[in-house]
Amino acid sequence: TLPIQYKDYSEWKLNFLASIEMKRQERYWKKQFRKEPPLDDLPMDYPRPSAQSFEGCMINFDIGRDETNGLKKIVLAEKVTLYMVLVAIFNIFLSKLYQREDIIIGTPIYHQEQEGEFLNTVLTLRSRLSEEMTFKELLIQVKKAIVEANQNQNYPIDVLVEDDLKLSFAPGASLFDVAVLLENIQDKNYIQHIHFNLIFSFTRTGELIKGVIEFNGLLYNHSTIRRMINHFNHLLWESLFNVDLTLPEISILSE
Repeated sequence: TLPIQYKDYSEWKLNFLASIEMKRQERYWKKQFRKEPPLDDLPMDYPRPSAQSFEGCMINFDIGRDETNGLKKIVLAEKVTLYMVLVAIFNIFLSKLYQREDIIIGTPIYHQEQEGEFLNTVLTLRSRLSEEMTFKELLIQVKKAIVEANQNQNYPIDVLVEDDLKLSFAPGASLFDVAVLLENIQDKNYIQHIHFNLIFSFTRTGELIKGVIEFNGLLYNHSTIRRMINHFNHLLWESLFNVDLTLPEISILSE
């Protein structure tokens, strides 16, 4: 038999290793969604249209100086990133709104230095909260979920949803309805092709953190979004100054 050419062998090896890696990533995502995800919506002001429709609106808000300093202290004390802390608080926020413990959000991949076609530009983060869990324990879970999701970001989400999980959605619905991102490390352009009904974006500018909520005006009133901002800011305040509070002890409502 003729000897295998080195170039042919190298290409075969690269393809073989790539297939092993893809199988590993497939196992990871199937494990994450071994239990079927919840597909019901956030509470909305208006019924979801039978066909997907979108009217883009936005409201800006600021995170106060005291809360920003609290975020910085947690980042240093718990050896996490600002983005991880914001995602953890966001999960508590959604859990209070949903009144459930299984939360799924979308988030863009980290900003890529080289432009190109990526298999996924948005990742799924799934968190499971419980009444016994403290904010610190949730933060550890979120950190693990973010690291692992980025390590397994090349398995196609469309294949996962349609072929592997065989999920069926109501018209206009999807695996995730809400996105959260920190624009200092993520690129909002990566999710422009997806019509999330709510996007919470944060930007660190010097000593302050600014936020903006982009929302579907066909589903939400501006007054509802402003109440959400008030709830989020209060939740932020309560979470940051005692990481050992259990999640039921962290209130979304002021006195």
